[in-house]
Amino acid sequence: MSRCVRLRRWAFLVTLPAAALLVGFWGLEGGMAVLALELCLVVLLVGAAWRGRGAPNEAMLDFLMHPAARRLTRTELGLLWTVPGALVRRLRGASAGRGFSYHRGSSDLAFALALLPAAAAEVTLVELLLPERWFWPKVAVLALSVYGVLMLISLALSMRVHPHRIDDGSLELRLGRLYRAIVPLEAIQAVDLSRESVDSRTRLVLRDGGALLAVSGRVDVQISLRREIEVERPIGEPVRVSTLVIAVDDPGSFVRAIRDQTGLVSR
Repeated sequence: MSRCVRLRRWAFLVTLPAAALLVGFWGLEGGMAVLALELCLVVLLVGAAWRGRGAPNEAMLDFLMHPAARRLTRTELGLLWTVPGALVRRLRGASAGRGFSYHRGSSDLAFALALLPAAAAEVTLVELLLPERWFWPKVAVLALSVYGVLMLISLALSMRVHPHRIDDGSLELRLGRLYRAIVPLEAIQAVDLSRESVDSRTRLVLRDGGALLAVSGRVDVQISLRREIEVERPIGEPVRVSTLVIAVDDPGSFVRAIRDQTGLVSR
């Protein structure tokens, strides 16, 4: 990563506190001066990115918010859109391509639904214990409880809403709304059933240049690639891998579909 990119990604740690201090000490004139300084800095960063053949809009976004924070924000908004998005897609009709589910054996949805009575009891207890004049703390507790339960349910439902999908010469591999890899079919070298297993969690495991998209510790199919592809993550930078091991509810049908599309044969 170049020094210019590092500078623009962490610039907010200097500019925002500096702006607050100068406005506090110098008033409106100081605030206007800081605004002009920050605009000049943005122009310089965009110009540097343009000369380096980077994307100007990416430079602007880096200046306003660190990429990790942007990825986390996109992930949270995507999770909150899981249920409404599924309803919209159902009203529009079936999605293009062929989907393969992978949520068999996952207890995430049952766990999230089991928390509903506990969350309701917690909110009720807090509402009763806090004084009447503490209106906004009550609202904050209610909002946080609703948000937490909604995020858990959306996280569990996202594995059902976002299946693996073969469409238009590419294979889209998912682990809910958190992880995604787009694999061109021509980049697939081999696809076989997997005998690996990991711990009981649903997560991404990185090892030896490969990525395991495990569901409750289950991985069923291994995909070897001719070249590296990127796996998107909710916080970290995308990681490049040459092997993907994924969970699929019907691994036999998945393997046959990939081989039919690519002309591969079993080894």
